[in-house]
Amino acid sequence: MGVIQTGIVERSLPGGGKRMYATGVTFSNIGSEELLAYMAQNSQVGRATAQAALDAFVKLFKTYVLNGHAIQVPELGTFSLSAKTKSVANLEEATSDIIKRLRVRFTPAKVVRLNVKSTRFVGITVADDTI
Repeated sequence: MGVIQTGIVERSLPGGGKRMYATGVTFSNIGSEELLAYMAQNSQVGRATAQAALDAFVKLFKTYVLNGHAIQVPELGTFSLSAKTKSVANLEEATSDIIKRLRVRFTPAKVVRLNVKSTRFVGITVADDTI
């Protein structure tokens, strides 16, 4: 279970008017150095082994996901590509030019979805520009 600090933002509505919404607050981005330090501290492997594992995962991701495969990471979820395309009237027009954008899709594992459901929100903070 996680705990997320909650903030308040004000958003304009399309038809006019404004509404206040609760939003999660991101504390920081975890960089590779912090990730490696955490892996080494909280497992039975050294920093060099953690670095090798992370490098292997990046290579695996590039090799498989970026070549159209889906990879399933145990207890985390599945990574795959999704494409946004435009429609065409016939098969002759169906070329690679109809692909507008590729994105990496992440589908969380069941354990992750259950953990997200049990996350608590605490401490509403108000940004200075919303009052």
